[in-house]
Amino acid sequence: MNWKFWESSLQKKKDKVKIYLLKVNGITTDVVVLERDGTIIHEQLGELNQVLSFPSSQNPGTITKAKKRLQELITEYQLKGFVVTKERPAYIEPKALDKAKWHYGGDFPEELDIYQGYVPTGMFIGWLIEHDLIGEDFKKEFSLEINMAKNKKITPTKFYEDFMDGVFCNDIITPEAIDFVEQYFEEHYPGDYDKTLGQGLPSLYHVKDTLDNYNKIAEVITKRYSSQ
Repeated sequence: MNWKFWESSLQKKKDKVKIYLLKVNGITTDVVVLERDGTIIHEQLGELNQVLSFPSSQNPGTITKAKKRLQELITEYQLKGFVVTKERPAYIEPKALDKAKWHYGGDFPEELDIYQGYVPTGMFIGWLIEHDLIGEDFKKEFSLEINMAKNKKITPTKFYEDFMDGVFCNDIITPEAIDFVEQYFEEHYPGDYDKTLGQGLPSLYHVKDTLDNYNKIAEVITKRYSSQ
């Protein structure tokens, strides 16, 4: 065992500071999470009981400068009415649930267009849109496009490709549905998708992006959601 390396690693792990700040705005409560990890400072914003933003980062260069910058950020938020709290607020960490590029690499069938890598998750996005389980911020940003998907002017897969860049993150989901979506999408959706649409096909990526196929898998997801 390289004890010096071990001690250095332990010290590095200890050299982390996380600060929580809250600001009550009547109905909602704003949340700020500041973290110093060595010389790097991460900053996340959001609201209580909702998904925070993905962290923005800065590196002042040295531990001393990073500590100073962290204190400056704390003071800036305090001047805006935020209060430091010792307890971790109830917020949800942002994460990517799926990316199209994870699918059309590796064992993806060579004969297929990469568009087929968007189809499984695209249909799930369509279900979220149809059942109004899309967060307000995302709705405001893509209101016209969402209506196009709802009115079947574009397929959910096309929406996922064109307006989400093939990246499905939990920050677009409404708070009341996020627990179901995260668990179901990761643990049960692939199996339901296979049983419902993939039987007799060379792979799940051969499922065609049609309204009929969407309706079939949407019915299955709805039953899962209703029985939770």
